[in-house]
Amino acid sequence: NNEILGWVALSPVSGRCVYGGVAEVSVYVGQKARGKGVGLGLMEVLVNASETEGYWTL
Repeated sequence: NNEILGWVALSPVSGRCVYGGVAEVSVYVGQKARGKGVGLGLMEVLVNASETEGYWTL
């Protein structure tokens, strides 16, 4: 089915260049999906995306 199980997001912490590689992480996993590896999978995707986008501190 097309049910959303969870989500992750990267948000820059500041527009200042000194913080250019720093991002805030947001994570949500729905109650039905908890304990099933959904969060781990989402975090793996998020870390890979952060590296691609040039973030080095999360």
